[in-house]
Amino acid sequence: MVNGEEKFTPCSPGDPDAIEMTWEHVESEKLLEPRVEKKDFIKAIKASRPTVSEVDLRKNEEWTREFGSEGA
Repeated sequence: MVNGEEKFTPCSPGDPDAIEMTWEHVESEKLLEPRVEKKDFIKAIKASRPTVSEVDLRKNEEWTREFGSEGA
Protein backbone atom coordinates (compact mmCIF):
# COMPACT_ATOMS: atom_id res chain seq x y z
CA MET A 1 0.00 0.00 0.00
CA VAL A 2 1.26 3.43 -0.95
CA ASN A 3 -0.73 6.44 0.24
CA GLY A 4 -3.71 4.14 0.79
CA GLU A 5 -3.54 2.65 -2.71
CA GLU A 6 -2.72 -0.97 -3.51
CA LYS A 7 0.48 -1.17 -5.57
CA PHE A 8 2.35 -4.09 -7.13
CA THR A 9 6.10 -4.43 -7.57
CA PRO A 10 8.38 -7.37 -8.55
CA CYS A 11 9.29 -9.66 -5.69
CA SER A 12 10.65 -13.09 -4.93
CA PRO A 13 8.28 -16.00 -5.67
CA GLY A 14 8.87 -17.09 -2.07
CA ASP A 15 7.51 -13.82 -0.67
CA PRO A 16 4.52 -14.71 1.55
CA ASP A 17 2.53 -11.79 0.09
CA ALA A 18 3.45 -12.61 -3.53
CA ILE A 19 0.72 -12.94 -6.14
CA GLU A 20 1.82 -14.70 -9.32
CA MET A 21 1.12 -12.50 -12.34
CA THR A 22 2.81 -10.84 -15.29
CA TRP A 23 3.14 -7.11 -15.88
CA GLU A 24 0.41 -7.46 -18.50
CA HIS A 25 -2.07 -8.27 -15.72
CA VAL A 26 -1.40 -5.11 -13.70
CA GLU A 27 -2.95 -1.76 -14.51
CA SER A 28 -0.24 0.85 -15.08
CA GLU A 29 -1.40 3.08 -12.22
CA LYS A 30 -1.01 0.12 -9.84
CA LEU A 31 2.64 -0.51 -10.77
CA LEU A 32 5.29 0.54 -8.27
CA GLU A 33 8.80 0.60 -9.69
CA PRO A 34 11.27 -1.24 -7.48
CA ARG A 35 13.97 0.82 -5.80
CA VAL A 36 17.25 0.58 -7.66
CA GLU A 37 20.31 1.07 -5.52
CA LYS A 38 24.04 1.23 -6.14
CA LYS A 39 24.42 -2.39 -5.01
CA ASP A 40 22.08 -3.47 -7.84
CA PHE A 41 24.39 -1.87 -10.43
CA ILE A 42 27.48 -3.42 -8.84
CA LYS A 43 25.84 -6.85 -8.89
CA ALA A 44 24.90 -6.41 -12.57
CA ILE A 45 28.41 -5.28 -13.53
CA LYS A 46 30.01 -8.24 -11.77
CA ALA A 47 27.65 -10.67 -13.52
CA SER A 48 28.03 -9.23 -17.03
CA ARG A 49 30.38 -10.63 -19.63
CA PRO A 50 32.20 -8.73 -22.39
CA THR A 51 30.18 -8.42 -25.60
CA VAL A 52 33.27 -8.00 -27.77
CA SER A 53 36.28 -10.33 -27.79
CA GLU A 54 39.95 -9.36 -28.09
CA VAL A 55 39.91 -10.87 -31.60
CA ASP A 56 36.99 -8.61 -32.57
CA LEU A 57 38.87 -5.56 -31.26
CA ARG A 58 41.99 -6.45 -33.26
CA LYS A 59 39.91 -6.94 -36.43
CA ASN A 60 38.32 -3.54 -35.89
CA GLU A 61 41.72 -1.89 -35.38
CA GLU A 62 43.07 -3.51 -38.56
CA TRP A 63 40.02 -2.44 -40.55
CA THR A 64 40.34 1.12 -39.23
CA ARG A 65 44.05 1.24 -40.17
CA GLU A 66 43.27 -0.03 -43.67
CA PHE A 67 40.09 1.92 -44.47
CA GLY A 68 39.97 4.84 -42.02
CA SER A 69 36.73 5.73 -40.27
CA GLU A 70 38.45 6.57 -36.99
CA GLY A 71 35.74 7.68 -34.56
CA ALA A 72 32.89 6.93 -36.98
